[in-house]
Amino acid sequence: EKETNRGYSDSRVSERALREIYLRPFEIAVKTANPWAIMSSYNKVNGVETAENHSLLTNILQGEWGYNGVVSSDWWNDSVQYKELLAGQSLKMKSGDEAGILGAYKSGILSRETIESHVKRVLELVIKSKAVSRVTEDSAIEISGEENTVFLSIDSTWKSSEVGMEECRDKNGTYNTTNTYGGQWLVFVIDVKETGRYKVELRIASNDGSGSINFLVDGKVVGGFHNTVKTGDWQKWAKSDGRLTLNLTEGVHELRLNFTGGSFNINTITLIPQ
Repeated sequence: EKETNRGYSDSRVSERALREIYLRPFEIAVKTANPWAIMSSYNKVNGVETAENHSLLTNILQGEWGYNGVVSSDWWNDSVQYKELLAGQSLKMKSGDEAGILGAYKSGILSRETIESHVKRVLELVIKSKAVSRVTEDSAIEISGEENTVFLSIDSTWKSSEVGMEECRDKNGTYNTTNTYGGQWLVFVIDVKETGRYKVELRIASNDGSGSINFLVDGKVVGGFHNTVKTGDWQKWAKSDGRLTLNLTEGVHELRLNFTGGSFNINTITLIPQ
């Protein structure tokens, strides 16, 4: 419960005080909220690094409390990673030791079963956080083959970390994505109800018209906008020129917008059957 010398201090505490005072808030959090991740601290507890403490991370946290999420180190901690894996910690932030893990495995200190159990926990966290594609009909935006389909850019299934959101300052009163610089992206899961050609129309605001986007369907580049509409302000809206048409087959697909240059705001995306 202190910051002074937090990287090297050794908290000496009795088993009763540890459980009744210091671990109790964590026990409540785990049993009532089932958090996805928990971070170990820098310091030692009774002479053992918390990141290497099998009693804390496996016996109590996972065994007694039933925790099934990921345990992560604090950044740049100085514990030994293969000992962390043996203790029950799956992630080492920023300072991983691949060679040490491989050496412990080859020498028989670390089993393949232990390594795979940590890999499983990390992958489960990745899937829950939508950091990877999970294309399902339940999460898809339905694309009509008979009438225009309009959806907000903020309603992406997932997006890159820098893309933000703000309220449009116009009569529509909806929201738009921001920070769509080169290297950022949006992904939508779409459920196309009828095979055909669909014209893409964006509602865009761009100060200088320098923005560019590549459109991908199921990972394949199918076209894009290069030098978007110049509106003269980040909240002055106009429609794109309608040059882009997508050939879509019936079924569920990933529609990805890769921003390759410039910056602009997008309010809505419209697919128009041709």
